[in-house]
Amino acid sequence: MEIISALLLCLFISYIALSWYNLPDLIPGHYNAFGEIDRWGPKAEILFLPAVTLFVFFILTLISHYPSLWNVPRIRNEENAAAVYSCLKTMLVLLKLEIIILFFYLSSFSVSGKNLPASYLPVLLLVTLSTTAYFTVKSYRLAGME
Repeated sequence: MEIISALLLCLFISYIALSWYNLPDLIPGHYNAFGEIDRWGPKAEILFLPAVTLFVFFILTLISHYPSLWNVPRIRNEENAAAVYSCLKTMLVLLKLEIIILFFYLSSFSVSGKNLPASYLPVLLLVTLSTTAYFTVKSYRLAGME
């Protein structure tokens, strides 16, 4: 999944770079909860989402390599520790992939100047919160704290 995330991030950045000269001077700068454009801004604003995505990618990658920084449930023994850390690392990798996909999708609508589907925000919340909830519960079970 790490390789897929990195490739998608490169594709995302390339898409924005290749779209740059075809963008109008004003592009959608914000969408309301229903996916409707409620603010227009200069085309330079299209660079914000890839920049944020790149930042999140590097932060989550860095954090995933230092489990001592994570706030994990109390682990009863070393056997559980490996399973809990593996579970949480998988969560970070999956969240990273989800964020890249969701932000890439959002940016594609800004490039095209179209409204987002009304389902975008609920899907974004459902996907990211479900992933977080699933892996949090799983890590607690692995730690023996059911």
